[in-house]
Amino acid sequence: MSEIFSITLFFLNKLLHLKPESVQKKFITLSSNDSASQFLFKLSNDFISLHIEKLDRGSMNEFYSNHTNKNDLSNICYLVDKNLEKQVVLLLKNLCINDNRYLQDYVRYQSNNSKSYNMVKLMTEYAESLLGSLNYPVPLDIFHLVLDSLYEFIQGPNAENQEILIQYKFINV
Repeated sequence: MSEIFSITLFFLNKLLHLKPESVQKKFITLSSNDSASQFLFKLSNDFISLHIEKLDRGSMNEFYSNHTNKNDLSNICYLVDKNLEKQVVLLLKNLCINDNRYLQDYVRYQSNNSKSYNMVKLMTEYAESLLGSLNYPVPLDIFHLVLDSLYEFIQGPNAENQEILIQYKFINV
C-alpha cells in the first residue's frame, strides 16, 4: 500500500510542480465535492504521526545511522519509506504554493470530511521531532522540506496558520 501511495504522491507532486495553479484548482474541486481527500489526509497523517513516534522513541536513530548514503539501493524498503516521507511533506508544501489561501486553510481543517487532520500542527510537531536526529543526513533534508512547507502554510499571510506555529511554540523549536 505504501508503494502505491508513494507513487501516487510522486506524480501528484510532479503535476503540481508543472502547473501549480491548474492542479490546485482541480484539487479544490475534488476536495470540495468528494470526501476522498479524507483518505489522502488520513494516510498522510498516519504515516507522519508514526514517524514522529519513532523519532521520539529514538528508534529511528539506529535506522538513520545505518543509512547515511541517500542513494543506497541495497534496501528498497528504506527508499520507499523515505520517498513516502518526502512525498507527503512535498505534497502539503506544493498544495499551498502561490499563497493559495483556500488550500492553506484546507491543510489545517478539511471542513467537508467527517474527520479533519491539522497538517500544520502535524508539520510543527514533525519539525520538533526531527531536531533530535539532525546529526544524520537523512532527516536533515526532510527537516529543510518541513521548514519550507511551514513557510508555504503561513505565507500570504495566513494568520490562522501563524497562530498554530505560535500556539505550539514553533518559535522555541
